[in-house]
Amino acid sequence: MKKLIRLALLGSMTALVAGTVTSVPASAVKIPNCITAPVAEGCFEPDGDDISVADDAADGKRTVVKWVTDYGRSGECQNTLGANTRATCYYDMQETGKVQLTLGLQNGDNGAFEKLGTSPWFAIG
Repeated sequence: MKKLIRLALLGSMTALVAGTVTSVPASAVKIPNCITAPVAEGCFEPDGDDISVADDAADGKRTVVKWVTDYGRSGECQNTLGANTRATCYYDMQETGKVQLTLGLQNGDNGAFEKLGTSPWFAIG
């Protein structure tokens, strides 16, 4: 079922940059393993190792999910698409590990990161 939903979503998404980030309306996606704040949501989908970040406020700031694995890998997924959108970043993680998300806002590419919260550890595999 997850695969069918994921394939349907992938079929309707538009590429943002170099095949790593896509977008659909924020309200169109409900994913388990999320951290939610009033203005944003960050989620991890273990079926595909996808991290998504929704922007739920027209505040001029981008929403960001910084992530770290329990085996030392880290990165971030940014939504630069504006209010009421969701961006998804695709990664390939070790199936035996765990990932933790930190959700925040950022003013521009180099602005200070405003932390909104941190998730518990989610199983990757």
